Amino acid sequence: MTGHLVQTTLGLLFVVGLLLALVWLLKRMGIGHQQRRGGFYKVLATSALGPREKIVLIEIGDTWLVLGMTSSSINTLHSMPAGSIVLDELQNPAVNFAKMLERVKAGKVKSS
Repeated sequence: MTGHLVQTTLGLLFVVGLLLALVWLLKRMGIGHQQRRGGFYKVLATSALGPREKIVLIEIGDTWLVLGMTSSSINTLHSMPAGSIVLDELQNPAVNFAKMLERVKAGKVKSS
């Protein structure tokens, strides 16, 4: 009886640990920080500079803003008209994953 209880407890701890590792991985990849639909801004690109620093390109109306973000502040680094530069979405792994997931949901790609 005790052996079964220990095995069940270890199995539960393993599953909880796996879930925590998955959440950490998704946060590191930037997945899950997507804009809410109907928001007044759109995140176009993001790049981590360190564990708590990143640069974000957002679109508000017809203006793009380059923001420097830390754990304690957000600073505007540059502003430009929307469409001023061409964004390469292939370099953003979160965009690639989201597009692949949409294709799988639509049945265009077979999932294994």
